[in-house]
Amino acid sequence: MYSSELEIDLENPRTLFKYRAFDHRAMQSLIDNKIWLAIPESFNDPFDCRFYIDRLHSDEELLNHLNFCAENRGDTKRYTLEDIPQERPHFENILTELENGVQNAGAFCLSATPFEPLMWAHYADGHRGFCIEYERRQDNDLRAGSCLRVSYDEPILPTFRGLDFFSNGKEILMNIFKYKSKSWSYEKEWRFLRMWKTSPDTEVRSYRLNARILSISFGLRMPRRDALTVIRVLRYCTGIEFYQMSAVPEQLALTAVPFEFSEEELDI
Repeated sequence: MYSSELEIDLENPRTLFKYRAFDHRAMQSLIDNKIWLAIPESFNDPFDCRFYIDRLHSDEELLNHLNFCAENRGDTKRYTLEDIPQERPHFENILTELENGVQNAGAFCLSATPFEPLMWAHYADGHRGFCIEYERRQDNDLRAGSCLRVSYDEPILPTFRGLDFFSNGKEILMNIFKYKSKSWSYEKEWRFLRMWKTSPDTEVRSYRLNARILSISFGLRMPRRDALTVIRVLRYCTGIEFYQMSAVPEQLALTAVPFEFSEEELDI
């Protein structure tokens, strides 16, 4: 666990953090050792993951695209303009599947820092909650490629032409999920993502993350009895450390100090 944000490589952190309120859902998540993959519609930013597809393609553009794809498949068939009215609905259906895929996606949102006061205020019940530190390694779910670093830019709606998705689909999808307005930059957000063509059931969204919990930090205002409850849930999990967030003297900043407790307190 870090003692200040100055120790963190924000571009490639070795750990990531999840702020939680102390409530039934958070405790059940710790008990089950599972996370929740939330749909974009549930995000607190209503503009998050919104995008626009320009579907206005000429018959000639679609014809070139179809013949290009046929050639790459090794297909000897060549399309003509007479085929476009029949093929255009297939093209539209694929773009609709893309839109549905984004809407049905599941995201687990984390932060690169445990020291952001606004994150404690907004996501940890006004400092009455806690923050989970997850290990980030190349052989777990939070590795590069599986977990995206969010970029913050001017509030411009991501826009792309439908045909571009067929040639650069992965990059387009990543841009939809990883760009947010600059006003959210304090979150220093990273996202673990899963996508499905149709909305999965609850069992699928409740996901066992392959990333070890390294520590739990308790908010400035978290009652001691609640902190001890968290420790009781995790007391038999090896290697987890517990910290108390504390105000840095004479500064408007946070630091983490070891949370002191006795085994007798846990047995009460």
